[in-house]
Amino acid sequence: MVATAEGNVGLAFGLVIMAGLSTTVGSMFVFCSDYANVKLLAGALGISAGVMIYVSFGEIFGVKAVESFEHACTHQLPAQAAQYLRRIMAKAMKAMKAMKAMKVMKKKAAMKKAPAVAEPKAMKAMKVMKKKAAMKAMKAMKVMKKKAAMKAMKAMKVMKKKAAMKAMKAMKVMKKKAAMKAMKAMKVMKKKAAMKAMKAMKVMKKKAAMKKAPAVAEPKAMKAMKVMKKKAAMKAMKAMKVMKKKAAMKAMKAMKVMKKKAAMKKAPAVAEPKAMKAMKVMKKKAAMKKAPAVAEPKAMKAMKVMKKKAAMKAMKAMKAMKK
Repeated sequence: MVATAEGNVGLAFGLVIMAGLSTTVGSMFVFCSDYANVKLLAGALGISAGVMIYVSFGEIFGVKAVESFEHACTHQLPAQAAQYLRRIMAKAMKAMKAMKAMKVMKKKAAMKKAPAVAEPKAMKAMKVMKKKAAMKAMKAMKVMKKKAAMKAMKAMKVMKKKAAMKAMKAMKVMKKKAAMKAMKAMKVMKKKAAMKAMKAMKVMKKKAAMKKAPAVAEPKAMKAMKVMKKKAAMKAMKAMKVMKKKAAMKAMKAMKVMKKKAAMKKAPAVAEPKAMKAMKVMKKKAAMKKAPAVAEPKAMKAMKVMKKKAAMKAMKAMKAMKK
């Protein structure tokens, strides 16, 4: 929703334009006077100080005082009105109790002494008192309603003005944020475009160098192939050694376990040294027979994988160099 301006908008715009023009005209006097004229400078500063003091006091007594008065009216007067209503209600309750007591007393007196002629007078007096009390209560209620309505209308106007001011401030803040985001986005886009241009230039230079120097690039590719093959062979040898060590360790552990079990079950105290020697010999032979058979296929597979990878890298390098 767009808030519509109220009041004399033309007068407001005219005052603002006059203030701006007065500032510009006053600043033009600098070019029409001598810079060494101290009296003129002192007079101009005194006038400007007086204007600023007048504006400050005008804002204090003309705006802030009115706002504080409206705040007091909207927040303190309803409490006073509530107290006034409570007092009226208390008086009305007292009057009702007095009326009831009067009725009781009148009934008792009428039952004891009053003749049949006195009852109509008492009834008339009671009716008159009731009417007067009702009229007073109605008048008080109307006055209170009018005051409450006036206060509510003033509070609504103040709230509308404040809401309009807040909306204007929020719009300004949003515009500033949008401008800042747009500036940042523009900078990021420029940086990205510059980076892309730099990368494209580098790629173009590399392609041009590759096209011109194929004779120089082929020996480098051959050297790279040799280095890759040596590294693959070294890795395969290391893998073979590791596999052999692991197989030997597993066989040794299995032999130890078998020896312990056989010694615990059968071997007497005298035959233990011979049996232990025989077991060690058997274990060593078994380990030597099994370990290469197990380790060789794994090493062969590793060698094949390494060769394939080296061949693929060399092919890619050759293609890139040719391009």
